[in-house]
Amino acid sequence: MAHIKVSLHDDMPKIAELAGVDINDPSMMRNTLYDGKHFFINISGIKQVDLDAAYETYKLDLNTHLEDARNHRSERIATKAFAFIQSRYPAHKQQFFQALFTEAIALGLTNRIAYIKQLLDWCKAVVGYTSTLDDELVNIVSARGIDEFSSDFSSFEDTDPQITIKGALAIED
Repeated sequence: MAHIKVSLHDDMPKIAELAGVDINDPSMMRNTLYDGKHFFINISGIKQVDLDAAYETYKLDLNTHLEDARNHRSERIATKAFAFIQSRYPAHKQQFFQALFTEAIALGLTNRIAYIKQLLDWCKAVVGYTSTLDDELVNIVSARGIDEFSSDFSSFEDTDPQITIKGALAIED
């Protein structure tokens, strides 16, 4: 049985694949184990030297292997941002605002445009924040750092313009 000391944050399926394990075969993956400190592979044909070489290869190209973790974290942050915006302005209300905004532009209702634009600017700020987080993720060079990286949208709670459909409809100029 081959084994190596790894971190919980290492991509063990990738290491197993580099050692020659068919990670798409569930019967093969059942013969791998992580005990919180060591990663074990109990598959005939996979020797200690194979696992050691796989781990060295993994570490040499760690940035490439971390790209998947970065992308996953980025997607989770984007989903969290979407949920944050949705919690204040559900999709159906956003569509109403878009329709009212388009109508306001067509009719030249500058005050209604300015009122609704507050929401657009606020949403853009939330999305812009996720972009800065993506930039920070690029510079994290450890699986643990990526895994522990988080977002905090609480600063946007105070800047929420709290506009309403009723308020937009009331503006006729």
